[in-house]
Amino acid sequence: MRKYKNGHKMTIQRRQMHKRVLTRIKQRHRLFQYFRTLSDESEPKS
Repeated sequence: MRKYKNGHKMTIQRRQMHKRVLTRIKQRHRLFQYFRTLSDESEPKS
């Protein structure tokens, strides 16, 4: 039972870390899109 509890805790921590990583990737992607739109606007379109 103790082993199972520890394992469950580990899975929860892993899940939280995964969420954190996902949010970080999303933020980076959003920043990238933002800069991309800025560059598109700055470039004169024919």
